[in-house]
Amino acid sequence: MIRFVIGLVTGILLVSLGWGLSPARGSSITPSPAFAAFSGTWTTHSGVLIVHPNGQGRIIFRTYRQCNGTIVTACDQWRGNLIYDGGFVKFTLKRVAGNTATGEVSNSAYSWATFTTIAVVLNRRKDTVNIRNAIRFQAPFCGPRAAPGTCGA
Repeated sequence: MIRFVIGLVTGILLVSLGWGLSPARGSSITPSPAFAAFSGTWTTHSGVLIVHPNGQGRIIFRTYRQCNGTIVTACDQWRGNLIYDGGFVKFTLKRVAGNTATGEVSNSAYSWATFTTIAVVLNRRKDTVNIRNAIRFQAPFCGPRAAPGTCGA
């Protein structure tokens, strides 16, 4: 029961802090032409990357660690057949050089990753992006035109 309540509270807090998959109603996102190529929703087998046109973004992903009585953060929560992803990274991109946008992590499920550098590397031909940062995402994130199977099952 305690684990469910913690998961529920965490979910409510994430939504109330603007972690939903779309911008909060009434929020103003000022687009920047520099980040247009990177913006959108990118998916992988175990997560989603969302980059807004103003360079703000987040990654929500599976940690593959189940929450229990001693593990209550950076862990996935199961409820029936549903899995609630326990990992997240919130970041702001600041500059673009070629096919790479770089910025800084402002919050993360892993406290040690906060205030580290993040790079989003675009592959237009494959319609994928790779993330380079302290958490080390192995698989690319795919756009809608990526070949089936490119970003996991």
